[in-house]
Amino acid sequence: MILQLDQGMYYGLNPVGALVWRLVQEPQSIAALVEGVAAEFDVDRTRCLSDIRELVDSLQRNQLVSVTEEQIT
Repeated sequence: MILQLDQGMYYGLNPVGALVWRLVQEPQSIAALVEGVAAEFDVDRTRCLSDIRELVDSLQRNQLVSVTEEQIT
């Protein structure tokens, strides 16, 4: 679960999303996230990249992360 304090909204994450959330506690590149997820789960890297971009876009839209030049903070 993630709590967005400004909006008072809770967001639930599946196991992959939870891993990504843990990884972005420190600034990470998209490539590093793909490597981390691919190392943990049996997933095609192309699909993994697409899914991570979609998740990061959603997190950014909800003001849960900031993205600058492929760096997520």
